[in-house]
Parts: sequence; structure tokens; C-alpha cells
Amino acid sequence: MKGLELPINLIIIIIIAGVILLALLYLFTNAWQSGGGGVQSENVFRSLCQKFVTQYNCDTSKISQVSLTISGKTYSLSTECSSRGVSGDACARACGCLI
Repeated sequence: MKGLELPINLIIIIIIAGVILLALLYLFTNAWQSGGGGVQSENVFRSLCQKFVTQYNCDTSKISQVSLTISGKTYSLSTECSSRGVSGDACARACGCLI
């Protein structure tokens, strides 16, 4: 029985290590997936800002009119700025306007 003790212990350690690695992999992949929303939100904001600058010439009275539809979902610059805690002139400055 002594001869089988080392391989059985080794197999148990390998199984435990595998479970731990799978758990870590699961946690990290979920963290990356939820963090991806931030990137998409930033891309939407940049697209809205580009439209605001080019089509509306940084006119702050038109911020509420700037919208964009992506994959059937409509985004507005005023909503995106509000989610960032800015509005009006601060929103225009966040888009790169010199106000």
C-alpha cells in the first residue's frame, strides 16, 4: 500500500489544482466580459461627440438632438453625458469643443 500512496496523493493535488485554475479562469473571463461594456460605452460616446462636433458645430443648445442608433438601440448625447455626470458646456468640453 505504501507504493500507491504517493501517486494517489499526487492525483488528488493535480485535481485540486485543476479546479482552482478553472475557478480563476471563470472569474477572470467574467470580469473581462463585464468590463467590455465600458469600452462600448466609450465608443458610443466618441461617436456621438463626433456627430455633435461635425453636424452641430458644438452648439450646446442642440445637445439633446444628437442621437445615434447602433444595432437597433438609440443612444443620445445628453443621456451619455448625464451618465458621466456632466451636462451643457461641460458635455461639449468633454467632446473636445472649445467652450
